[in-house]
Amino acid sequence: IRYIEEASQHGADIIVFPETGLTSMLLPDKTQMDLWTMEVPSAQDEYVPCTRNDIKDVSETLMRLSCAARKNSIYVVVNIAEKDGIYHYNSNVVFDRTGKIIARYRKTNLYDEPSFDKPTPEVVTFDTDFGVKFGIIICFDILFTEPTLNLTRTLGVSNIVYTFAWYSEVPFLTAAQVHAGWAYSQNINLLAAGCHNPELGSSGSGIYWGRDGIRNVTMISNLKHRLLISRVPKNRNPQTCDADTEGDCTTTTHNYMPALPDWQKTFDYNEVKMWHNDFTVFEYVQLNDTQFAQTICQNNLCCDFDISAKSIDSTPVNYRAVVFDGIRPYGYGMDGGTRVCGLIQCANESITSCGSLMQTNTTFTHVTIRATFGEDYSSTVTFPSVLNNAFLPFDHFTFTEVEDGNQTNVTMTLTEPTSDLVTFSIYSRVFSRDKWNLP
Repeated sequence: IRYIEEASQHGADIIVFPETGLTSMLLPDKTQMDLWTMEVPSAQDEYVPCTRNDIKDVSETLMRLSCAARKNSIYVVVNIAEKDGIYHYNSNVVFDRTGKIIARYRKTNLYDEPSFDKPTPEVVTFDTDFGVKFGIIICFDILFTEPTLNLTRTLGVSNIVYTFAWYSEVPFLTAAQVHAGWAYSQNINLLAAGCHNPELGSSGSGIYWGRDGIRNVTMISNLKHRLLISRVPKNRNPQTCDADTEGDCTTTTHNYMPALPDWQKTFDYNEVKMWHNDFTVFEYVQLNDTQFAQTICQNNLCCDFDISAKSIDSTPVNYRAVVFDGIRPYGYGMDGGTRVCGLIQCANESITSCGSLMQTNTTFTHVTIRATFGEDYSSTVTFPSVLNNAFLPFDHFTFTEVEDGNQTNVTMTLTEPTSDLVTFSIYSRVFSRDKWNLP
C-alpha cells in the first residue's frame, strides 16, 4: 500500500507488482495451500472489495488493495495465490481507480510449481480510462504461444503487464535480456515487474518500448526495493512522448519486492546467483583472431558469423561462436524446442566455462550474425538476446527479418563498438518440439 501511495504521488496511472510479491516462493505442498490462498471474484461480478462485503470469503488483503487503488485513484496489478473450490492458481488481479476488480488472469504455463493447478488456458485483457488496452501474462508464459502470442499476434495488443519471479540463466536467459528481446520481437510496450532476490538469481525489472528501445531497466545485486517510473507512449511512437511534453503518453510505475526461495541450484556471479546453460551440446568455434568469418551448422540450422575486433582475449577469457538446434530443459517440467546463433564469452578454455560475465580487453567493432529459418518460422518466437557484464541488455543493434519464399532470413548486427560483451545472439523458441514432463 505504501508503494501504491508513492506511485500515485508521482502521477502514475498504473502500478505493477511482481509475481510472488505477497506469498514468496516458499509455498507449502498442495494439502496446505488453502491457508495461503484467497478467493477472487471474477471481472464479470464487477465487485469492489473496498465497498462491499456480500461475498463472505473475500479476504482482507483484497479489501485493503481495493481501498488503496480507490483512495489513490490508480490501476493496480498484483499477483495473488488464488483459491477456487479445490483448485489453486497463480493469478494476477487488476483493480481500476475505483477499486473494482476488472481482470483476473490465471498463469497458464507453470514453471516447477507443484502447489498450483494448471487452469484452462485463457487470454485476458483489460481496458483503461487513459485509452490503453493491456494484456496480462505471468513469468514463464512469455516463452510460449498461449496466451502470449495470442495477445500480440492474434488480438494485436501492444501493451502488456507482466509479473514474474525469474531465475536467470547465463548467457541467453537472464531476466532483463529475455524481456527486452521479447518486447523487441513483438514491438510492444512491456511493463515487467520482477521479484528481487539476487542471492538466488531472481532479479531484474524493466519498462521496454518494443523496437524503440529500453526505457528503464534494473538488474542489481544488492538487497533493495526499487520503484521504476516512466512515461510510455500509448501508440508505439515514442517521439511524441518525452520528459518535457505530454504527447500521447501515460505514466506507468513498476515495483519489485524480495522473495525467499531456497531450493534452486545456481551459480555465483558477483554475488548474483545464476543458472548456467549446458554448452556441451552446442556446436562452437573459438575466436582466436581479430577477424572471424565462418558458417557453423547443427542439424537443420546454419549460422553465418562475420566478426571484427580490436583485439581478442585468449587467456583466460575468450569468445566463441555457438549454434544450437534441438530441445533443452526449461526447469524440471518441460523440454522445449530451441534454436540459437550466438557470440558468447567464456572464462577459460573449457566449454563449460562459457556464459561468464567478466571484464575483458576485447572490443568488438563489427558483429553480424545471419540465420535462415524454415517454413515453421511464423509459429516460433525469435528475438535478439544481448547482455553485457553488468547483467543488462543494450539496444545498439539492428535485427531484421526478411521473408524469402518458404524461408525467413534473420540478420542481427552490432551498430557501435562494444566492450565487455557477454552475449550477442539470435534466440528462437520452437513450440512444435515442446514436451511437458509434469502434469
